[in-house]
Amino acid sequence: MDNSENNKFQALKYDEVLSIYSEDISDYLELPRTLRVIEFIEAIAEKSLPSDQAISVFAEGMECEALKFDGQGWRKGKIRVSLEFLPDEMKSPLDDIRQAIPNDVWQDPS
Repeated sequence: MDNSENNKFQALKYDEVLSIYSEDISDYLELPRTLRVIEFIEAIAEKSLPSDQAISVFAEGMECEALKFDGQGWRKGKIRVSLEFLPDEMKSPLDDIRQAIPNDVWQDPS
């Protein structure tokens, strides 16, 4: 995935709704295939972390130190896990027609 695609991810709000395509994941997390984002995050947290730590990692943030590449050394702060969504590119019904027409048709005749 290139950087331009990474920049198109959008953070999902807790009350937005997901439809999970993977039956394996929904079965493993013991979830319905359609659910709110917060329910999905809570299920991941329950399967991966003790309950007292899950709340801080997914909601409030967990205290830590990070060594970033900005040259400022170790910095104290918090990390928080969020769920992000990358929408598929929507294809226009006109795209096929545009490709079928020769390029010189679109050029200025003058």
